[in-house]
Amino acid sequence: MKFIKTYILLMFGMIFLFLGCGEKSQVDIKNLGDFNIVNVMSEDKYAELQSNYKDLNLTDAVSEDDYSFYSYISLRPNRTYTFLLGNQYMFGTYEFKNDELILSPNEGENIHLKIKDVTEQSIQLHGDFKDFKSDFLVIVDGKSTFYLNLRSEISVDNVAYDYRSTELNKWRIKPTAPESVYEIKERLLNNLNYIASYMYANQMAQKEVINVKGIRSPFLHAANGVFLYEWKEVDNYWKLIFYDEKDAKQAYKMLKLNFDRHYDVPQTNDWLYLNEYLIRELIKNVETSIVVEPEK
Repeated sequence: MKFIKTYILLMFGMIFLFLGCGEKSQVDIKNLGDFNIVNVMSEDKYAELQSNYKDLNLTDAVSEDDYSFYSYISLRPNRTYTFLLGNQYMFGTYEFKNDELILSPNEGENIHLKIKDVTEQSIQLHGDFKDFKSDFLVIVDGKSTFYLNLRSEISVDNVAYDYRSTELNKWRIKPTAPESVYEIKERLLNNLNYIASYMYANQMAQKEVINVKGIRSPFLHAANGVFLYEWKEVDNYWKLIFYDEKDAKQAYKMLKLNFDRHYDVPQTNDWLYLNEYLIRELIKNVETSIVVEPEK
C-alpha cells in the first residue's frame, strides 16, 4: 500500500511538472500598462518579411531605428493613455473590446487596434492610422494600416516623475499663436521637467545607455555633465516646440541666463543621476528668475 501511495504521489508530481513546463507566460497588455513601440511595419513590409523570413516570428522583431528606443504607448488604470511615435504625440481615453484596443484621441477619430499576436516578450497590434501623422507611418498608395510591435517598458514609481504623463507632455502641444514671455517660460519649464523625468526613469531602470533623440533637448547630455549648445547648434526639433523661432530664442535666453550660474556638481559615477540633478537645479533657477517682456 505504501508503494502504491508513493507511486500515485509521484504521478501527480509529474503531471503537475509537465503542466507547469507546458505553460509559458505571455505579455498581458491589459495589466502591464507601459510599452515601448519597438517596430512599425506597413502591410507591404510585413508581407515582404513574411515571404523572405518564413521561420521568423515577426511579433518579436525589433527595429534598429532610433524611434524604437523612445516611442511608447502608456495605458493608465483610469482609462487614459499617452502615445508617442517618433515626434508625433497623442493622448486620450481607451477601452478593450474583445480582441481590440480602441484609442479615443483628444482630437480625431477613434483608432481600432486589433491584438494580432502575443508572445513571451512582445505584443503585436494591427490598425488603421489614417488620422495619425508620423514620419514612421508613411502612407503609400492610400495604405494606412500598420503593424505595431510592443514590449514591456520601464515603470516609474514616482508618479510626479512619469515622463509619459499628459502633465509632463504639455510642451508637445504646439501653440497656435505667439506666446507671452510667461507662457514661454511655462512651456520651457514643462520641457525641462520632462527631460529630468526621462533621466530619472532610465536611472531607476538601471540603464547605462539611452537614446536622447526623443526628448527634444537643447543640451549635450554627457557623462560629465550637461552642456548648453550655442543657439545655431541647438536641435531644430527643440525650437519647433515653440510658436516660432522668435519665441524659441526667448526661451533659449532664459536658459542661457540661468545656465551660466555656478552649480555644485555632486560626486557620482552615474551620469543619468548627474544629468537629472543638474537639470532640476536649472529648473529651480528658471522658476525663480524674473522675466521681462521684450520690447515690441
